[in-house]
Amino acid sequence: MRVGLILTGAISPGENRRMPKKIDIAYNSQRDNPGLAGLPGSAQCGYTAAAMMLSAFLPDAATDAFITYLIKRMEPAYGKATLAEKILRKVPWARGRLGIYGDAYAVACEEILRERGVNARIVWTPGGGSQATLEAAIDQGSPAMLSTMITPSGHYICVVGYDAGHWICHDPYGDGHRGYRSHPDGAFVKYPRTWLEARAVRADPTKRGLRFMYVLRE
Repeated sequence: MRVGLILTGAISPGENRRMPKKIDIAYNSQRDNPGLAGLPGSAQCGYTAAAMMLSAFLPDAATDAFITYLIKRMEPAYGKATLAEKILRKVPWARGRLGIYGDAYAVACEEILRERGVNARIVWTPGGGSQATLEAAIDQGSPAMLSTMITPSGHYICVVGYDAGHWICHDPYGDGHRGYRSHPDGAFVKYPRTWLEARAVRADPTKRGLRFMYVLRE
């Protein structure tokens, strides 16, 4: 498993802020994760994207075992759900599976980081964050979990880098730009900025921008 941070394209003052940059973390596909904790692989995009984001700080997080652990801690229907009460205090509108909600991952990921001794917090932009903020997160070494509508029902991916024209992503279901059926490998896929951003805008027209979260060390 490839784990660890490799930041390419170091930027000096005055240089283009969109020089290529990539965080080299392990990829995990939800396609070969059938039934982890009893949850179908088709419903695991959020847990998988969150795990990949955390793997920049927790070396075991991009594994199937960690994804199983995350599901069991978050979901009453699939495990002991030791984080569910804390999530529901902050996300009282949640109904059904908590892994649908970005707010739930923000609570769970922050709690797990602190339990593991990582002094950090999760920054979550439910009302819409900017390209500049997302790039800054990558610059600081944190992948970002991005909420999208690449699929009609919604889909979470992990942004691991960028260049002038693309967001570089670990998409747990494959390459959505070229067609998931034909291109099931979603490791370091390059999504054109305009294409992905059009699919990452919140449905509520009063809340524009990108919905993402990342890890900010304190």
